[in-house]
Amino acid sequence: MKKNLLILMSLLFSFAFGQEEWRSMNTENSDIPSNTTISLGITAADDIYIGTPGGLVDPSHVYSFDQDVWTETEWISSFNTMKSSPQNHLVVATGEGLFHYANGEYSVFNMDNSNLTSNNITCMEMEVFGRFIIVVIPLCLLTMYRLFLLVKPEIYGFLLVTKA
Repeated sequence: MKKNLLILMSLLFSFAFGQEEWRSMNTENSDIPSNTTISLGITAADDIYIGTPGGLVDPSHVYSFDQDVWTETEWISSFNTMKSSPQNHLVVATGEGLFHYANGEYSVFNMDNSNLTSNNITCMEMEVFGRFIIVVIPLCLLTMYRLFLLVKPEIYGFLLVTKA
């Protein structure tokens, strides 16, 4: 009796939760350049971005996946971390600065065109505050923060906060 009950429960569980389809993507069955993943992010619109190492000539790629096809995103190299907002802004921390992607366009912020004190951004946090996105980039172990107006927030919709 217990064995039949266990089989019945297993069948019910598999029917109830077995509707999802899982696929494994690798270099043999897709165009993804590496089986190693550096970073993974999902936007508010459920777009999936994957950072992978890709070799010496082109050391990294970022791909998006739309349930059927992997598409290489040309606008960014490898990244350290990324965050997305409910407004579907994607902010990516790289060794080359901060990339902001929204409405099909991207902007790059680095030491040359912003108040960033380093182009190598290794981590960040992002919070939505009203209509602005606040990006916090820790640069050292101090706990005091400096708030920088990175760009006009009415255009890009985000502010940059770095540790002092």
